Amino acid sequence: MNARWRAALVLAAPLALYSAAAAAAAPAPDSVQLWTGVFVGAQTPKVRFDVDVQSRFREDGVSHTFLIRPIVAWRPTPTTQLGAGYAYIAPSPFEASSEQRAVAQALWTPTFEDGRVSVVFRARGEVRFRDDDPGFRGRLLARALVRPFAERGAGLLVWDEFFVAPSKTTYQPKFFDQNRVFVGATGDVGKHWRLEGGYLLQALVREPTWTLNHAFALFLVANY
Repeated sequence: MNARWRAALVLAAPLALYSAAAAAAAPAPDSVQLWTGVFVGAQTPKVRFDVDVQSRFREDGVSHTFLIRPIVAWRPTPTTQLGAGYAYIAPSPFEASSEQRAVAQALWTPTFEDGRVSVVFRARGEVRFRDDDPGFRGRLLARALVRPFAERGAGLLVWDEFFVAPSKTTYQPKFFDQNRVFVGATGDVGKHWRLEGGYLLQALVREPTWTLNHAFALFLVANY
């Protein structure tokens, strides 16, 4: 089995779990949203620093969620990272509870086909502090970027992220919390910057219902 098929199977596995669980849950009204973000990363041969700032707007155009997340990582090899960081999440209207997270993660970032196919596998653990009810959540991400003409900087991007929780809290269910799927395109806008845009589907579990959030996602990404 070649690298492309292995990446496709990893991306498809959470979708199968989502479909099986969704069949047993009651649906809630869908939501249309806009997700935006700026992601900046810089690295040396052994250390990498990343920070992302995001705003996610709901369909009323006013309510949104703000997130900032810095992470520092050690790079034991050119394709692996072990990192830790902090996240702050503030909803609007600001009367709602904010959230703080301690974050730890491991990444594997191989490339194939002379750089035309880039893959990211990420395992992230979060300790969430909210409503005086701390909880843990795990996240598994598989991401593939295919650039048929790498020298032109444009490509197709697909990723899937699966969220699980070992215990129930006031703000997350036990086991399956949510799943996010993104399909879109990316293109360079400078030496270090690129734009990523496309469709993002978030399947959000809030027992006993499911909510499907359909979002247009636009991200500005920098790597130094």
